[in-house]
Amino acid sequence: MRIGTWLQAVAVAILGLVLSGCGGSSADRDFGGALTIKLGDEGRVQVGEWNPISIQAAKPPAKAVHPEVIAADPDGLPVRFLLPDFKDGVSRGRFLIGQISSPIRVEFVPSETPDAAPIHTVTLSERNSDLRFLKPDVRLWGIFEPDTGLRSAIDKFVEELRDAKGADASSPVEVRSVSPTQPGDFDGLDALFVGADTLRNLAYGAGQTGDALKSWLARGGQLEVIARGAPADYDAPAVKDWFPIQVDAQSAPIRFRDLVILSQGVNRGLLRTPREGTPGVRMTASTGRVLATSLDGDLLMRAPYGQGSVTMLAINSDEPPLRDWDGLPALLAGQVDYDVKRETARQRTNLNPTGISDLQTQVLRTTNQFPEVSRPSYWSSLGLIVVAFLVIGPVDYFLVHHLLRRPHWTWFTLTAWVALLTFVGVSYANRTSGTVPLANQVEIVDIDETLHRVHARSWFTLYSPESQRVDITVDPDKTWPVRDIRDREVRWSGRPEAGFRGMHRPGGLSSGEAGYTLREGSDGASMIEAFPLRAGSTCDIESSWSGTLDEAQVAGELEGDLKSRFQGQFKVNLPGPLTDWFIAYGRFAYHAPLERRAFGIMTLKPGTCVDIKDLQAKMLGDYLTGVISTSQFRKNRVDSDYVFTRETYDPTGIEPYDIFKMISFYRAAGGKNFVTLTNGPVMGLDRSGVVSNGHAVLFGRLEIPASQLTVKDASPKLTAETFVRVVLPVRQIETDFSFPAPPK
Repeated sequence: MRIGTWLQAVAVAILGLVLSGCGGSSADRDFGGALTIKLGDEGRVQVGEWNPISIQAAKPPAKAVHPEVIAADPDGLPVRFLLPDFKDGVSRGRFLIGQISSPIRVEFVPSETPDAAPIHTVTLSERNSDLRFLKPDVRLWGIFEPDTGLRSAIDKFVEELRDAKGADASSPVEVRSVSPTQPGDFDGLDALFVGADTLRNLAYGAGQTGDALKSWLARGGQLEVIARGAPADYDAPAVKDWFPIQVDAQSAPIRFRDLVILSQGVNRGLLRTPREGTPGVRMTASTGRVLATSLDGDLLMRAPYGQGSVTMLAINSDEPPLRDWDGLPALLAGQVDYDVKRETARQRTNLNPTGISDLQTQVLRTTNQFPEVSRPSYWSSLGLIVVAFLVIGPVDYFLVHHLLRRPHWTWFTLTAWVALLTFVGVSYANRTSGTVPLANQVEIVDIDETLHRVHARSWFTLYSPESQRVDITVDPDKTWPVRDIRDREVRWSGRPEAGFRGMHRPGGLSSGEAGYTLREGSDGASMIEAFPLRAGSTCDIESSWSGTLDEAQVAGELEGDLKSRFQGQFKVNLPGPLTDWFIAYGRFAYHAPLERRAFGIMTLKPGTCVDIKDLQAKMLGDYLTGVISTSQFRKNRVDSDYVFTRETYDPTGIEPYDIFKMISFYRAAGGKNFVTLTNGPVMGLDRSGVVSNGHAVLFGRLEIPASQLTVKDASPKLTAETFVRVVLPVRQIETDFSFPAPPK
């Protein structure tokens, strides 16, 4: 028997090899014998973020064929992403993956018969390819391909950071060489380093890359520009019309001589230049701040653009003396507000008893609260199990032996008890599980009055009392005056954790699970098709869209100096009342005082006008962390001491206002030191840099939602919470610290 079993196994293996060889020859006939599949950036795939994929066939297929990428979501369900047909032997698209180390399958399906079986399948995993998975909190810095000098400096900084953390630790920064040709090529980038000469080529680039660059920047991207090239690079209309930093290309360039004194970002603060000096450009900005200066002129300047920022270095980093300076990597890291000590400390792993380590997990925990579904606690379930054992055991024994005196009747009583307990359990489960589908929604709406744009990002949790398949779309609410709607997408949302339904746990791709499709509609908006809702369970969905405002939602004239002066008025014209609001600018938060005279502006109804001088000011960090000062008399009852207390952030809290306030001003509140949670997937929603770069941000709770959820064949009862952040332009004024003239 053992020999026979062994021979059968060998025969099955040989048959499998023969069949696989047949499949390979079919692929050779259809694709010319060679397929090149490129995932992510040189095989680096970021979990929870959009990743590019490029498939190239050595010979175009004879029939119309389109690839389909199948990757697991955080629950392990296979999600299908449809790529376009091959054009000139190439098909490009993007996909999401929700689990670390999960294999990725690529199927090639005939376009005329999409329901037919795939003609060829390729499975990619860490074992058979060069795939490397990155967690969602890893920062991606893009470098335009020709900038080899920048690449070597950034690579040196990342290497130093990895050495400081230890050989076994993963780096929180990954560097990616990019050559954008499509609008989606900027997805996932936190910062982009370019030279001034290549910036002009990028702005003039094909495939609307210039508009995509500005759109990415306006949503919170960080563009780092190195002064390099001819004066015409700064005067090019494609750059000059929107670039927030003005470069004086007409006057003589600066010659940085002697010692350049850096004011921020570098521990090694002295740089010795050649005797004849180092050439640089003269920079000015109507709004922004100088990060590094010298005895000869400004060296590093940052200016806001929408909700992002543009930082420019006045000296070419590819040439001496910066090229050979050991402080260059730290200087470039300082351009993107990267704190090495903070980022290194945040990677330390400690025992987390709550199972919550990131703000997005706290957001999804909030949306998973359904008061209509009163599920029993674990102790209640254990108690019911004990009651069932007591009924089937001692109670049934006492009944048939002492009351009925018919021990053999236990065959009938046991069946009756089991049926009764089953009926009670099912009835109780149906009563506690609800009878109608439910949905919770929280969203944050970014209104940029400097560029007249709006961007909404929403999180949904769906609950279904029965198993069904549904189609899910999200559209802008019609009450908002928005046009030119674009970048509409809906996708799954995951928790950056290693536990249940987390993206950090290793996963697999099972063909037996009920999957669904994430496809792009005819109008360019993505949708989820045939999503499997399971009875009594929840699913997490995330969506976003952008548009242009027909009219200003908050209009006013504000001016300040980023230090202590902030004045002016603004008028609110939002679709609904704004409550729990404050406005952040520079180092301070301004809010309505609690006196009776301020009751009229406690709630900003449409048409309300607010004067900054009527508001109460408090240090922004103190306001966010709830710092309160109280005076206590000493024993002599004459002198007093001030005692400062600070609130403690609750990582298990489910109040959306507190969560989104920390998401919006994470760094201003002290980051992980105060919040105790990271902000990996929502890192791009931090607006701390906006208020420190020269714009003001109005934050508050709005009663009118901006996004509308549509679930086909199931109309859930929706509960929504909406938060608004309005970026307001502030005219920068110079503070005069000069002494008055002495009296005559």
